[in-house]
Amino acid sequence: MAKKDVDSTAPNKSRNSKQPKQPEQSKETITKREMKIFKEALSYRTAKPITEYWTYIDSLYGESTYGKCPTCNCVIDRYYQRHCAECGQRLKW
Repeated sequence: MAKKDVDSTAPNKSRNSKQPKQPEQSKETITKREMKIFKEALSYRTAKPITEYWTYIDSLYGESTYGKCPTCNCVIDRYYQRHCAECGQRLKW
């Protein structure tokens, strides 16, 4: 009786039939709306410079100047704040 050549790279049908099937990987595309939401979410992480200032004049203490958040225009009362307390925008002084 002649021996058959066995191809080691060929899959064994009996072995593969017992293994669970792997889920097919689907290629999802990102819509323009999802991309816009993603960019808006990341925009709060990037520091925006303070460009507007608000000046308060008091008869007792004199003149005080405060920065305004570039996103929500909320007054930032401490110069060392890294984030806006109202909207969470990262600030660059």
